[in-house]
Order: sequence, then C-alpha cells, then structure tokens
Amino acid sequence: MRIDVARDHVTLQITATWEEILVAATAAGRGQSSLDERVRRHGEYVLSRLTVEAGGQPLHGTVTATPAPESPPPFTYTLSYQKSDPVSRPRERVRERADLASGDARRSAHDLTLHNDVLREVGLTLGGPWEVSYVVTVGPAAAAPRLLTAAEPLTLALDAPAPSDARLAWAYLRQGILHILRGYDHLLFVAALVLAAVTLRDLIKVVVAFTLAHATTLTLCALRWISIRESVVEPLIAASIVVVALQNLLAPASSRRAPRLAIAFGFGLLHGCGFASGALQAMRDLPAAGLGLAVGAFSLGVEIGHQAIVIPTFMLLNRLRERTTAGAMTAVRRAGSAAIAVAGGVYLWLALHR
Repeated sequence: MRIDVARDHVTLQITATWEEILVAATAAGRGQSSLDERVRRHGEYVLSRLTVEAGGQPLHGTVTATPAPESPPPFTYTLSYQKSDPVSRPRERVRERADLASGDARRSAHDLTLHNDVLREVGLTLGGPWEVSYVVTVGPAAAAPRLLTAAEPLTLALDAPAPSDARLAWAYLRQGILHILRGYDHLLFVAALVLAAVTLRDLIKVVVAFTLAHATTLTLCALRWISIRESVVEPLIAASIVVVALQNLLAPASSRRAPRLAIAFGFGLLHGCGFASGALQAMRDLPAAGLGLAVGAFSLGVEIGHQAIVIPTFMLLNRLRERTTAGAMTAVRRAGSAAIAVAGGVYLWLALHR
C-alpha cells in the first residue's frame, strides 16, 4: 500500500492477489460471476473493509481506478479519501473501537489512522483466520515502511520523523508469534512432537530439526525462490499431523530416533511454506534492504510462538511423569496422540474438499 497525502485528500494505491480476490468474491456470494467482474468489484470490497481516519475522524472514500482484468497479478487499485468530508462510522464499529476513543481525541489533524478488516469476515481456514496485511509506504520517500495488519490499527504521524526499522521488525516479530498461536495445524504438529519426547535431549534434537527446516523454506518463499500452491501445501501439512501422531501410537520407540528427526525435518519444510500468511505475502513487497530484517523478525516470532507451546507442554509432561507410573504416562501419550491424529484427519479431509 502506498499513501499519498494532499491538502484535501488522501490517495491509497493497494495491491491484491488472485487468492484474495477469489476468496472475497466467494464470501460475498459472487463466486460464480465472471473473473472480469470479480476483479472489477474487488476495489469496492476493499473500500468497504478499510477505514481511513484523519485526526480521529473517518473519511469518505471512493474507488478511482481499477486494474484491467487482463492485466497480470498482482492487481492495483486506487482509493481516494476526501479530508473535507468526514462521515460517521457505523455504530457497531464505534463499539468495537471504543478503546481507541481517548487516543483519537488527542490525535493531530495531520495523523492518519488505518483500520484493516479485509477478509476478516471469512472466518477460519486450516491454519487460522484469514489475513491480508499491507506494507505501507507514505509518498515517494525511501523511509522505512510500516506493516498494517488486522490485529491493530496503524497510525501514521505525518508531521513526525520517519519511522525506524525497529518498528517494522517489531511488527513482523509480533505477526510471527500470533501466526503460531492462532495456527492450529502448526500447534497440533508441534504438540505431537513434544508428546513423544521423553528427555530434554530428545526434545532439543527434534525441535532444532523442525526449526531449521521451516526457517529455510520460509526464507525461500519470502525471496520468491520457491512457490507452492496452497491447495498442495495444506493437505500435506494436514497429512504431516496424522503421520507424526500415528508414529507416536504405532511405533513409539522410533519416534525418539533418527526416523523422527527425518520426519520432523521433512515436514518442517512443508510447514515453512505454510507460513505464507498475509504478513509473509506482504514481505514480498518490501525493498531489498528491509526484506532480510522482516524475514528474520518473522522467523524469530515463529520460534517464540513455538517455544511458548513447547516448553510449558514438556514441563507439564515431566511433572506428570514424576507423579504417575510409566503405564499411566504411556496412556497419556497414546490418548493425546490419538486425539491429534483425529484432528489431523479432519483437517486433511477439509483440505482435500475445499
């Protein structure tokens, strides 16, 4: 997203992928319309899901340019917002953002605040809620870009010094953490790995293998060196959950040896491709100087999210192991692995029938 600010209006140039356009059209009941129609009307949809405020007051916007349907993706739309014609927000959106009211009252008239609700009404996919994130630059200046996500509004103080790279790094770090904590497929896979780990050494080896693998493919995807369609990645990730859980059930001894490390590494490569959330897609629009920073921060956030699950779960299992018999612990691992296998099977069925 590029923002250009004039005395009486604000112009947004935003890009959209084919996936975003198709999902939005389906959610709006226009899944059977022509591709030309879906491309043309997507600008109106984005306009309805983005709120732009100046000094805390929402601005009235219009779609002033749409891409030609035959143009190659990504598609660029231009939205124009008049500063002189603020409009009232719907009552329900006022309630949703009531906690921002006090901050709005203190904002300068030069401040712009953007709220992003694009695709938030669609609901959950296998890996969590839909996300559309934007790398935001203001004007032609080469200042550090900002990240606009659905998690929180983005306020741009136009009369303040240019933002630092630290802000961008923090935004991607936070997105990496949230992506794991809201990514049920990744959580199930990691939980299956932890259930089979009896010693801290077992846990470290399998987590390191998984980490190295998904960090590799995450970086390659961000650099656009590799690209795998979501329709292929999602079923394979779901299958990885089932395979690891069944290994815990049917061959528990091998789940703490070399075969488990190979499985963790191999499926970790797939999970790295599955991290292509809105934030990761937005990385691809960053200038080269910021791409490494964003990839590193997002990867670190992913690892923090993983450890927030791995460490407490392993400590809880260790505590149970100290207080119960070996037979009881075997029953706990088998019950947990069976539940994960069932959930993975459901995800696999859903992924194959999307």
